[in-house]
Amino acid sequence: MTKLFTALALVLATFTPLAQADASGSIGYESDYFFRGASQGSDPALQMNLHLQNENGWFAGVWASQVDLMDAAWEHDFYGGYALSVTEDFGVIGGVIHYDYDEKWMKIGPDNSGGLDDITEGFVGVYYDNLELTYYVDVDNTDLDYLEFGYQLPFISMIDLELNYGRFGDGENVVGMTASKDIGQWGFSLMVLEEARHGEFMDNASFGIHYNF
Repeated sequence: MTKLFTALALVLATFTPLAQADASGSIGYESDYFFRGASQGSDPALQMNLHLQNENGWFAGVWASQVDLMDAAWEHDFYGGYALSVTEDFGVIGGVIHYDYDEKWMKIGPDNSGGLDDITEGFVGVYYDNLELTYYVDVDNTDLDYLEFGYQLPFISMIDLELNYGRFGDGENVVGMTASKDIGQWGFSLMVLEEARHGEFMDNASFGIHYNF
């Protein structure tokens, strides 16, 4: 099943008509890289991404970050899918993500992750106005299925403030908020988990700065 989803992602990325797609991306740092409420161990973490999307809604891309997990020093995410805008405020999205772990910043050749398994997910989401809801399905472990909810507060104009809630298939919850601000091509963000209010702020928060292109 994992090979099937990985192959589908590669098909989306390679054979989908993206020759006339718009390209965007970013490069920057996070003071700590959190993934679904858990620190990935690199403090700080260099991150970069490249995203392609055409006018018909097809998209594909790659995202990378430093990590410190077992012998893995880098995470590379390869993804592809389709986004449909039904109206200006309402749309749906679906696709596949493959999370790849390795010692090198650019992965070439066989896995070399020191025992850390790669992960493949399918996902489907819907957004309406300031609300987003996305469900991720792990192809190998249903306990790692993840429901993600985001709500951007509409009455704050100086920054974008989003409330975040996540729930794993095994019932574990992740609660937090993200504040972000774009100034020209620079993006600044602060992510804070619920646990920060118990007196351990620095262990449960991350500041990011990224250059967008």
